[in-house]
Amino acid sequence: MMRAMKIAHVVVLLALAACSKKDPTGETKATGSAASASGLTCAAAVGKAVEAMSTTPGAEAVVTKLRALMTNRCEADKWSAAALECYATQVKDMSGMKKCRETTLTPAQNTAVMTEIRATMAAAAGGGGGPMHGAPAGSAVPQ
Repeated sequence: MMRAMKIAHVVVLLALAACSKKDPTGETKATGSAASASGLTCAAAVGKAVEAMSTTPGAEAVVTKLRALMTNRCEADKWSAAALECYATQVKDMSGMKKCRETTLTPAQNTAVMTEIRATMAAAAGGGGGPMHGAPAGSAVPQ
């Protein structure tokens, strides 16, 4: 029971990050290689961001999945050096992660990573990917 509550707490935190606005400017950021000018890799930048956020004890599995999926999206989508720098140095909590995502990722990169985060949250909550945030059954998950 207690472990389920701890996991639910992490899921709520991730849900808050998922319920965010897209980049209001719609600006497309330049993408670069998976390593920044300072030599940061996706794994290092995402690892620092995830480690900087406080987590609830017992939620290690969800955090591990979050780290892996964000690293994979970063590498596959070739996040910019600015994104890597932001994730490595500016993320201290969920609002910092949201700010980096909104200001340094392209709309397509943002959508790709958020789609995977939502699926991971739904699975962790035992929802099996059903409607989120009170959406009626059969409706699409909000983007």
